[in-house]
Amino acid sequence: NMKKFNVWRLLLQFSVLGWLVFLIIRVLVDSSYSVDFEAYCPMGGLQALSSYLVRGSLACSMTSVQIVMGLMLFVGVVLISKLFCAFICPLGTIMEWLGKLGDKLHVRVTVKGIADMILRVIKYVLLFVTFYFTVGASELFCKNYDPFFAAVSGYGHDVTIWMAVTSTLIVILGSVFVRMFWCKYICPLGAVSNIFKFLITFAAVFGVYFLLIYAGLEISWLWPLAITCILSYAFEVIYLKSNLFPAFKITRDENTCIDCGLCSKKCPQAIDVASLKVVKHIDCNLCGECLTACPKEGALTINKRFRSAMVPAIVTVLLVVLGIYIGSTMEVATIDEKWGTEQQIDNAKVFEKDGLKNIKCYGSSKAFAAKMKKVNGVLGVATYVKSHTAKIYYDPSLLNEEMIMKIIFTPSQLKIANPPREVENIKKVELGVENLFDKMDVNYLMMVFRQYQGYYGLISEYGCPVKVTLFMDANKKFDKDELKKIVESEEFVFKAHNTEKHIELDFELVYATELEGEVARPVFMQDFFKGFKNEYKKMQEKYKDNVHAVYEIPFPSAEKPIISRNFPYFSSHLSSVDGVLAFQIVLKEDDSIVMQISFAKDVIAEDALWERISSDKWHITYKDGSVKEESPKFGFKTKGKVLENL
Repeated sequence: NMKKFNVWRLLLQFSVLGWLVFLIIRVLVDSSYSVDFEAYCPMGGLQALSSYLVRGSLACSMTSVQIVMGLMLFVGVVLISKLFCAFICPLGTIMEWLGKLGDKLHVRVTVKGIADMILRVIKYVLLFVTFYFTVGASELFCKNYDPFFAAVSGYGHDVTIWMAVTSTLIVILGSVFVRMFWCKYICPLGAVSNIFKFLITFAAVFGVYFLLIYAGLEISWLWPLAITCILSYAFEVIYLKSNLFPAFKITRDENTCIDCGLCSKKCPQAIDVASLKVVKHIDCNLCGECLTACPKEGALTINKRFRSAMVPAIVTVLLVVLGIYIGSTMEVATIDEKWGTEQQIDNAKVFEKDGLKNIKCYGSSKAFAAKMKKVNGVLGVATYVKSHTAKIYYDPSLLNEEMIMKIIFTPSQLKIANPPREVENIKKVELGVENLFDKMDVNYLMMVFRQYQGYYGLISEYGCPVKVTLFMDANKKFDKDELKKIVESEEFVFKAHNTEKHIELDFELVYATELEGEVARPVFMQDFFKGFKNEYKKMQEKYKDNVHAVYEIPFPSAEKPIISRNFPYFSSHLSSVDGVLAFQIVLKEDDSIVMQISFAKDVIAEDALWERISSDKWHITYKDGSVKEESPKFGFKTKGKVLENL
C-alpha cells in the first residue's frame, strides 16, 4: 500500500542524493570538472551573511545563492517549519535510514529526561563557536568539521581531519544507537532553525542590540548572539515547543481520531503526536510522516486544512527554486570598504571594471583594496569575486577613469621557457592585445605561448590596447598568422593536482610588429631570472673579521611560485642561526639554479649549518615580533658543499 510511504518526501530525498551521486561520479570520471558541493547550503549562507553584516566582507567560497538560501531557510522555518531538515538535508536522510537499521537490530534508544536536556545545549555551543570563528576570519568555520563537506570533498584541505572524522563517527554511531542524535543535539543548523522558531525572542534581542548601537554604544555582536543562544536553549528544554511560529502545524481532530497510535510510531523525532491536539514540539519539521501513516481520513491535518504531505514538499521546492533564481540574478560584494569622509563619498564618482581575474577571493580583494588605498583620490573599493569586478569610488577632481585604469594595471614580466643553449640571440616583437588586463590574464597568455616552440618571455605594459613585448628565437620566422592563432586561443587547458582545468580566453590581437635589435641569450636569462637575496647586517657586522665561506645547494625548483613565495620565511629562519651572514638564490652560467648561504666558517660548522637548513621546523619571526615554529615550506634531498673562502 503506497499510502504507507511518504512518496513526496522520498521523491525529494532521493532526488537530492541522486544529484549528489551524479556530481561525485562526474568529478571522478571527468578530472576537468569541478563542483562546489556546498553551493546551496543555507548554513554557509547564514554564516556568510553574518560575516558580511559585521565585517563588510564575504567569505571566499560564498556566493549570493548561498546567502539567499539562508534567507529562504528563515522564511521556511517561520512560515512552515524546518523544511530543509525534513526534505533536503542529505545528512538527515542518511541518519534517518541508519536509525531504521538500529531499530531492526533493537539497539536504538530515544534519550529523555535530564540527559536529553543536557545534550541539547551542544548544538547551541557549536553554533556560537562556528559563527565566532567564521566572522573573525571571514572563512566558513563549519568546513572544518562538517561531515557532509568532509565526505564529498574527500577530506580535502579545508577539512580539519580530527574534527571531521569525529563528526562522521558521531553521525554514523549516533544514528544507529540514538534517535536523530546529530539533528537533536549536535547540528548547528538545527540550533539556528529552532532560534527562528522563537522568532519574537530572536527579533527582540537583536532589536535591542541595534537600538543600543544606534544610540552610540559600542557593543560586540557576540552579545546578542550569546543571549539568543542561551534564551533559545532555555525555552527549548523548559517547554520543548514553540507557540506562535511556525505558522503551519500538524493538528489532530479528537472526534475523528481512532487512537491507533500509528502517527506517534512513524514520527522520526519520536514525538507523541497521538496525545496532542496541535503539534508544537520543537523537533517537529513537518515531514508529513504522521499524515501519511494515519489510516483515518481527516484525523490529522495541517492547520485543519491540508491533509496531504504534498503541501510542505511543494513549498520546499518553491523556496529552493525561488532562492536559486534570486541568488543567481544578484551578486553581493566580497568586500565593500570606504575610507573617504561621508561628504567625499557623496561627491565621489564610481568607476567599474570587470574581467579582473586577480580578484578571485577575499584575500586577493583585500590586497587590491590595500593597493588602492595608497592612491590619493581613491575613496573606497567594492569587489565582486563571482564576476571578477571592482568598483572604485574616486574624487573626480583628482582622478579620472584613464588614470584609474593605469593604476589598476599591474605590469608583468614572465618567462615562457628557457632558450636552448644553441640559441645565441633573441628578438623582440611588440603585440597590442585587447582584454588583457590583470596579472592572471598575462599568466594565461604565457601558458598558451608555452605550448609552442621558439617563444621565451613576455613583458606587459599599460596601453590601449595593452602593449606586450614578446621575446622569441631570432631564427624563428615572424608569422602574424601564428601569433594571431596563439593570442586568440579560445581556451587553455592545464593540469593541476591531477585534474584538468579549462580556462576560457577572449584575447584579441590588434597588431603585431617586429622590433629592431636582438638580445643575447645570457642577458635574457639574467633579465628574466627572479632571484632572491637577503643580507643579515647585524651578523655581518658581528663577524666581519671572521673567516667567511659560501655553502651552495642545487635548487632547480627555485623559480616555481609555490617555492619562491616562501623564501622570506626561510630567510627569517636562517636569520636566527648564529654565524649566517646572507642568503641568496643565484642563476649560474650553466643555467643551473643554486641556493648560496654565506656564513662565518669558524662560528658554525658545515654539518651544523646543514642541520639547520634541513631542520624539520622553521623558526619564523613575523612583523609583529611574534616567533612561530612551523613546518618547512620546502626541503632539500642532498647536502650542499662549501665553495670557497671569501
